[in-house]
Amino acid sequence: MEVVRQAADDLARCTAPDPEVPAADRTAAVLAALIRWADSYGEPLRILLGKGGGANPELQAIMRDARRKQVDLMLAGMRDARAELDLPPLPDTPVLRYAVRGWIGFIEGLLADWLEQRDIPEDQLLALMLHAAGGALSAARRTASPE
Repeated sequence: MEVVRQAADDLARCTAPDPEVPAADRTAAVLAALIRWADSYGEPLRILLGKGGGANPELQAIMRDARRKQVDLMLAGMRDARAELDLPPLPDTPVLRYAVRGWIGFIEGLLADWLEQRDIPEDQLLALMLHAAGGALSAARRTASPE
């Protein structure tokens, strides 16, 4: 359990947005760091992501907390980046949180498959992650303000 806790702490550390990176490039920088982090843990991470904590309640709690931290980090990063770009803030709503959490689930599945297959280069993996983030945010906007 301690190894999983350490990996979760490492994840939070390496994916914290760097304010020195221009706001428009920050998400890509965070995702590149995420890919490096996943690559450094390799097979054990792939197995963990594939099982989602399995039946172990302590492991499930660690992973749930790590996901919540990632949602909070992403939302804080979006708030900061939008402020730096003079864009209006996105309201922190349940719809937005669900969209971000769903995107994180997608990223976990993507990383688990990529760690096993490694059949696309990292730059394509990164691009896929970025486009999926845009899709999740677009879905949240459309859901919160149906046309």
